Amino acid sequence: MIATDVKRVMRLTTELNRLGFEGDVTIGALASELTGHSVDETFTLNPPLYTEGGRNIRTGARPSSTRAAPSTT
Repeated sequence: MIATDVKRVMRLTTELNRLGFEGDVTIGALASELTGHSVDETFTLNPPLYTEGGRNIRTGARPSSTRAAPSTT
């Protein structure tokens, strides 16, 4: 089972890294397959991506109230 999962992850990360910044819809679909859960429609990925398994990656939009305020100093 581990060998099968490693092959899956290698295939998906290769595809994601090959897309670069061009394939937003495809990036979301591949990221969903990699992580095993749906990614938000605003999900972005700046390649390259490296991962050992992918299933423990969690993504999601952060509510604006939890974002750090810009520094004024």
